[in-house]
Amino acid sequence: MKKWRFVEGQIADGAPHSFLRHPLGFERALRRTSVLSSFRRLCTRGSLLRMASKKTTRGAANRANPAELHPDPRSKSASGSGAPRGGGAVAAVMSRLPVVEVPADFDARQTAQDFAWEAMEARAKGDEELMLALCATASVLHRGCVDAQSMLIDHFVDQPDKRVLLFTKAVEIGVDDLVEQFGAKFLAEHMGDMWHELEARPTLRAMSELSFAYEAVGTPDAYDRAIAVAEEMLRWDGEDHIGARGLLIGWYLGRGRHDDARALLTRYEDDGLLSMMWGRVLLAFITEGEEAAARLLPEAAACNLHAVGYLSGAAKIPKGELGAINVGGKTEAIDAAESLELAMRANPAFRKWLRAAGRGGAGGGADVGAGPVAGVIAPAKKPRGRSGK
Repeated sequence: MKKWRFVEGQIADGAPHSFLRHPLGFERALRRTSVLSSFRRLCTRGSLLRMASKKTTRGAANRANPAELHPDPRSKSASGSGAPRGGGAVAAVMSRLPVVEVPADFDARQTAQDFAWEAMEARAKGDEELMLALCATASVLHRGCVDAQSMLIDHFVDQPDKRVLLFTKAVEIGVDDLVEQFGAKFLAEHMGDMWHELEARPTLRAMSELSFAYEAVGTPDAYDRAIAVAEEMLRWDGEDHIGARGLLIGWYLGRGRHDDARALLTRYEDDGLLSMMWGRVLLAFITEGEEAAARLLPEAAACNLHAVGYLSGAAKIPKGELGAINVGGKTEAIDAAESLELAMRANPAFRKWLRAAGRGGAGGGADVGAGPVAGVIAPAKKPRGRSGK
């Protein structure tokens, strides 16, 4: 199962920054809040509701209240349907319990997201117990905390069909939460630029997990559904910060949707994403023949000397998580090969041709000038970025 892939790197001043290797690092940096220290204080004081988080920039509309912490199931926001459920039974029970005084500046929604960010950091460090505790707390604080729900689904649910069901629900909850916060016009006004709205990012991440879940189902219909999800992701985020296009090109080519693949490659014409570069080579091979593919092959091969072996099948793709991707290294080549796996299975002639072009040595750089397409794969003078192991 594919998971998050992040490129290691440095920013302009040359100093390494940890947030470049963490999906939520930059978002966490925008809110300098020590949630764990606050959590420990709350545990000693005995009440989570005594914590007052920092005010958000969205204004009073985001303020939590007792109704949000204990939503009335009869309300539309709580049940999603607006139909009465349970009559006045819930209100009767709650009326007999002590009234909870919620601080005026307590923001349940943002506090829950803070816990979700800390949970992702805990997961990255391998602390599953802390991750689960933080996700559970976030889910109690705010039902629309999609990041927390996605991590719980990912941890507890393995069956692809059940993951499809649950991640679909997570996306639905995320969209509903955005509309609840900012109104129905929010989606139309920010469509195509959603990544720059921090509140929309969890829903985009849930969409990505949903597309992976459909991919894991593995049927032709499931791949078509994965394509639909990835297309919606690009509709939300035209710049594609998550990298859905890298998978989408493989699914298009694997399903024989060559016109869609060509349109995607045209849309991201100068894209340096490795799977997109190899997608161009494969599309040329399918639609124009070996000579057209051979003209594009040197550039794609030079960008990552390991890719030929993994794409041709001469080098076995290792199982397990890759972690951070090193541009020019084996992890980038493996990621591209996984993204194009369906396309390669659907076009065995290309894989055979690729082996002949470079003899597909282990890791891809051996005897790159041998074979019927001799000399077409030129060794790179300098790989892009830092090479990895």
